Amino acid sequence: MFRGAALSIVTGSLVVLSACTGLSSWDLSDYKKLNATYSQLHANIGEFSWIVNLSVGLVLGAVLAGFTVNRVGRKRSLLFLALPLSCSYLTTIFATNVIPLCMSAFVASTVVGGSFTILVIYIGELCPEDYRHVALSFLNVLITLGTFVYHVLIPHLSYSHLNIALLCLEIVTGVTFLIVGSESPYYHVTKRQFNSARVTLRYLRDDDDVDGELDDIKNIVHVKRIDNVWKEIKSKEVKSSNFVVSNLLLFQQFSGVYAVLFYTQTVLQNATSPELSAIIVSAIHLLSSLAIPAVVASYRRKLLLIVSALAMSLSQASLGVYAYLNEHNLEVSRVAFLPLLSLIVYSLAFNVGFGPVPWIMLSEVFPYNVKHGFVALNVGCAWMNKFMSINVYLKLSRSIGFSWYFFLFGTLNLVAGIFAKFVVKEGQVNQASQKHDDL
Repeated sequence: MFRGAALSIVTGSLVVLSACTGLSSWDLSDYKKLNATYSQLHANIGEFSWIVNLSVGLVLGAVLAGFTVNRVGRKRSLLFLALPLSCSYLTTIFATNVIPLCMSAFVASTVVGGSFTILVIYIGELCPEDYRHVALSFLNVLITLGTFVYHVLIPHLSYSHLNIALLCLEIVTGVTFLIVGSESPYYHVTKRQFNSARVTLRYLRDDDDVDGELDDIKNIVHVKRIDNVWKEIKSKEVKSSNFVVSNLLLFQQFSGVYAVLFYTQTVLQNATSPELSAIIVSAIHLLSSLAIPAVVASYRRKLLLIVSALAMSLSQASLGVYAYLNEHNLEVSRVAFLPLLSLIVYSLAFNVGFGPVPWIMLSEVFPYNVKHGFVALNVGCAWMNKFMSINVYLKLSRSIGFSWYFFLFGTLNLVAGIFAKFVVKEGQVNQASQKHDDL
């Protein structure tokens, strides 16, 4: 049951896996390895930071995807992204100076930004409502899986060999998605291709009796009249939903997660084996993200957000204390286990709530006739916040040390918990979409 939907979602998401892995590779702690790979490069940490900063392409990708997803379709939009991504890998493989690497980082980040906008819409439209939260949790799995692949491969591969592997992965996943992936029935109905929509639904549901669902999709799509759009945008429900979701994504990006995902080896630089510790943390991050859909289904999302925020705050406070003692040359040998333990607790806490829940809510809270614009807007803002949070990490960790960075983001996580407690409503998830269904 739903075999076609599962194949389409998994293969479509895997098209972006290599990009998520490549995005993890721009770790400032590895700039010496980058110079070792490209002997003629001689990039210093300041030049390499420009490569990291060009991940601002994530924002551009999200905005562009919002314009293309309804014009060329969800499937074709994802497939089109594979071409520039493959070109970025080739550019990195044959780079001789920093400029091609900057171009490669910008293109790869643009692809990731666009693909997440498309996937939020694509997954939400392919899945029945009862299974949507499970499928949307896969977005969080994508990021953690990409980071895990990076930490496993990078100790054994040069940057050029890593990009050769990513290029091969992109070709395989792209061809697989081309063969078994399906277009969204919502797109077919939007284009009045009703027979194609019926065939697509039969494939997605693995069932011939899809006329009832097709009629529901027609009713939803045909409400999309220009005189209703501004009314929806100005409605109290949509404004409230956008306020909650945009702030949850803001707290998600400023939770300190990218220090855990991209800079684990840097954080664990004083551990006995930073590379092995990084693999352990990323493996736990991945496994916990895979187990989370069952947790999201079993507990209230508001409760998950509160527990997640408090646990992240406590784990970062412990990291801050350890980093402070270490920076002031105080004895830390008796608590040498604390950074690894704290990062493990942080990973579990993030994946329980603030990892998957904002992405799930982003797909669910907006009515169809304004969803694409609001999804693109919020994904673009989320990636801009990611860009800023990474820069805050880089500047604080180098200027005043890791300890104050952890204290700052631990405080922000505490604020996130307060926001979830007093602002997020348990019925927020379906409020706007239910209003839309009543039209």
